[in-house]
Amino acid sequence: MSSLNNKVAIITGSTSGIGECIARMLSHCGSRVVLNSVHSVDKGNQLASELKHSIYIQGNIGIEEDCQRIVNQTIKHFGQIDILVNIAGQSARVLGDVLDISNDLFSQTLDVNVVGTWCLIREAMPHLKKSGDGNIINITSCAGMDPASASSAIPYSVAKAAINHLTKFLAKHCGPEIRANAIAPGLIMTPRTENFDEAVDKFKTRTPLKRTGMPEDIAELAIAIIKSNYINGEIILADGGFSTS
Repeated sequence: MSSLNNKVAIITGSTSGIGECIARMLSHCGSRVVLNSVHSVDKGNQLASELKHSIYIQGNIGIEEDCQRIVNQTIKHFGQIDILVNIAGQSARVLGDVLDISNDLFSQTLDVNVVGTWCLIREAMPHLKKSGDGNIINITSCAGMDPASASSAIPYSVAKAAINHLTKFLAKHCGPEIRANAIAPGLIMTPRTENFDEAVDKFKTRTPLKRTGMPEDIAELAIAIIKSNYINGEIILADGGFSTS
């Protein structure tokens, strides 16, 4: 079992929701945490002041220079990177005909979610290898595995499916120093999803557990994956059983 004490973890999109919860749990386990967001700078700095041995770095993973800066500032401050949790991305819901999805929207969604995630992984990879116990966890979505769960978010779903596939390739090519896994959550109640009334009703009705997920459900799974050092190349669906209905 891998110890989390004194590990250095970069968590993108970590000023609210799943990212914030993972950051808090990792910090509680003794890890040193790098918080990140594009906006929410005040919240990021506030969280960094609350969590022991933590810093906040503003940056957009869709910009290559920002990815480089996030990694470089982490190394400058902590001297190592052991864990990379990729949560930051862009969602795109199109409430209408699929033909309303423009090329620009599709390209932007893929660029931020897929290319941006890859860019940060690429920049962090030498340091994760040097760790010898490197962990990459990509937070994707059940939408990338089950089209029925997100019919109004085709570009987002395709992007998450691509990250799932990327995770498999990373697991194959980055061992033995780095493990790569993904978590594909169902509907998790966060500030971003609080107005998804139709989706909430669907999940509460069709999920065997009769509830939506909470950020803690995903954070606990992320911690378990990091600690269990023989899990590699897995896409773990955490949707309360929605996909069985």
